[in-house]
Parts: sequence; structure tokens; C-alpha cells
Amino acid sequence: MMLKRAELRRYLLALLWHDTVPQGPECETGFLWTNCDGERPDVFDHETHQLFEDAEASYDLRPESIAVVFGFEQVNYVMEPTKVDRTELTLWIEIVCHDASGRKRQDILDQVEERILYRLFSYQSFIDASTGDTLRSFMLWTRGNEVRVDTRDDSAFGGDYTIRRMTLNLITRDCIEKQGCDDVPLCFDFTDLTPLDENC
Repeated sequence: MMLKRAELRRYLLALLWHDTVPQGPECETGFLWTNCDGERPDVFDHETHQLFEDAEASYDLRPESIAVVFGFEQVNYVMEPTKVDRTELTLWIEIVCHDASGRKRQDILDQVEERILYRLFSYQSFIDASTGDTLRSFMLWTRGNEVRVDTRDDSAFGGDYTIRRMTLNLITRDCIEKQGCDDVPLCFDFTDLTPLDENC
């Protein structure tokens, strides 16, 4: 078992990186985007790597290239006395695009955003190499399955970069409940339901 946040981090890393995930109306697969060097874009997990720890502020991207970063804006737990009743997650996926042409950046960002949305609907499962767990799409999580997506663009790093942030809000359930660690078993004689010796 793992927190839904941890499961979602591992799932997103696989979903955005692998090149076998359907990402278009004709079920085409391939890199999420092919950078100008012919390679797939880097995908950064903001929860385990600080934004500028693994890359320069501009990600040292060449023109017509992107990088992808994701993380969590907030996680809220709604708790009952003995369990977590539901978990409300707000996560973001940022597409960082570099090109001198603002129009070209918008074209690239639109294509990548569309591919990400198709990937979300592909319902792929991935095996977590570190745990062996099967990571299922959060689109299949049974509770609060409505997922809202908001997008916005910001310029950054000297004006030749645009960052598109996709913010996703969803509700799920973490399987965390009070354990019987301190419970003391009671002994009963069920034939007459009278208390027995306290040392039974």
C-alpha cells in the first residue's frame, strides 16, 4: 500500500515518459514530443527533485524543445474518527517550451497538451519497478471520478520560454484506518454473558 499521492506520482512519471501510450485520435504512439535533438523530453518529478536541482532554470532547452514537470499544489484529507474518509488532490503538470517565436511556442504547447489529455484517457497500467506494484490510471479511481482541468500560460526565462500549467483537481480515498494496536481483547462466556476473571 502507498499513499494515493505517491501512487499518482509514479503513475504520472510513467504516463508522461513512455512512448507506448496512445496519444491521439488514431491511437498513435511515440514520444510525447520529439525535441530538436531527436530525443524525448525530460520529465521531472517535483516532489522528489527540486525544480532547479536537476536542471538549470531554463532547462537549457534548445528551440522547438520542451521539458515536463509535475507536482502537487495541495493535498487535503477529510478525516473521520477512525479513518481517512477522502483525499482531495490538486496537482499540476507544467510544459516548459522554448522557441523565439511566441506563435510557434503556442502551437507546440497545444499539441503537447492534446497528447497529454489523450494519454490520460488511455487507461494504461504500469508496473512500478521499485515496488512491483501495478499503477492504475487515476481516471479509474472509483470515488469522485470527476477530474477538473484548468490551464494557463506564463512567460519565463527572458521571454523566449512559455510555461503552460495544467492544474487537475480530483477526489479519491486513501486506505488509512485506525489499527487495533492498543485494543485489549475482552473475554466473554457466551453461555451466560457474565464477566469472567480479568486474567482469562
